[in-house]
Amino acid sequence: MKNSLSPAASKNQTKPNSANKLNKSGKKTSPDKKGRQESMDKFVKKTEKPEVKQKPPIDPAAKKSAQELAEKMRRAEDQMRQRKEEEKAKKKEKTARLQAYLKEWQKVKDDLELEDHKIIPKGTPVEIEGIPQKHFGDFLSVLEFVSIYADVLKVKDVFHNELDLETFRKALTIEEHANLFSDLVQMFLTTIFSLQEDEAEEYNENKGIQESTEVKKEDTEIGMNTAVELATKASKWSQTYLGTPLSKLPLDATTVSEVLR
Repeated sequence: MKNSLSPAASKNQTKPNSANKLNKSGKKTSPDKKGRQESMDKFVKKTEKPEVKQKPPIDPAAKKSAQELAEKMRRAEDQMRQRKEEEKAKKKEKTARLQAYLKEWQKVKDDLELEDHKIIPKGTPVEIEGIPQKHFGDFLSVLEFVSIYADVLKVKDVFHNELDLETFRKALTIEEHANLFSDLVQMFLTTIFSLQEDEAEEYNENKGIQESTEVKKEDTEIGMNTAVELATKASKWSQTYLGTPLSKLPLDATTVSEVLR
């Protein structure tokens, strides 16, 4: 019996420390509730809106000063932007002018159209007795022409020592050497008549000289064809009114002026 009852009794028996544990667990419940209440209170306090602080009233003078300062800054920015745009436009215009100038400068031009001409220094005058300075260029031109075309003009047949500067000067300026001037004119006329005979075949009595089909440029000076035509007509005049060709007329000191006319 003792063995059968002992297990049951043992089941109903409580351990000496069990009551203490229950008491402790019971005591712990109250602090837990208090802790939860405190946490809720904190949460509620956090959600409450803080009091709004009133801003101090704005001083009208300070507000006006701030507006004026902002307006000045805006105007300064506008002026700076406008100045930059003007400088950009000026730079662009300057670049365009420079490009146009370089384009024009690189074009091939005639010497007279160039813009960087320098004044030619005044030359040293050459004094020749009897020849004015303004006619000195013409004097040299004729002398050069005679020298270049000496073979065509047959200068040696007229002037044995050729036509030099001093002989030409005497022929033009000294009366005692008028025979030299006459010889000079006869030389030119004889050459003209000789060349006319060579060109006579090109002359058409009915139509005159056949004109070139090339486009002619307008020129105030007498062209080569016109000069040949006039010379040929002059030779025909002599044949018509004097009964002899102009080239066959005697040339001497007494007739040279009339033939030349």
